[in-house]
Amino acid sequence: MCKHKVTGTKPENNTKADLVPIKLFYDTLAQVQDRANSLANPEYDDGCQAFLVYLEHFLYICERYPNTAAARIYKLKRKELHEIWNSWWERNEKKIPVKYRSGIKESADSMFDRLFAIKSWAVSE
Repeated sequence: MCKHKVTGTKPENNTKADLVPIKLFYDTLAQVQDRANSLANPEYDDGCQAFLVYLEHFLYICERYPNTAAARIYKLKRKELHEIWNSWWERNEKKIPVKYRSGIKESADSMFDRLFAIKSWAVSE
């Protein structure tokens, strides 16, 4: 007899998939943190980065699964992450072709606005 249950219409609404959003959250969180570490290292300053792609993916997961994000977002030091990005940007802005600079900056600013808008269930963050 099967002990698994379907609990709703969303893809994750069954007992074989209900923990997948948490795994995706933690996997992507680790990637964001890893990419932030590379941004913090001036040795890799060449104007290119993968950080924003991982941040965008992380935001998608947080927005798609808000309860997962609210319960765990405190694990990401958002202010520190933003400071790392801003430091990287100051060091690398002139290494990015002029025609792309404002678009990349606007995109990053928008992502950080979305990141800071995520509510946390943690008492203090």
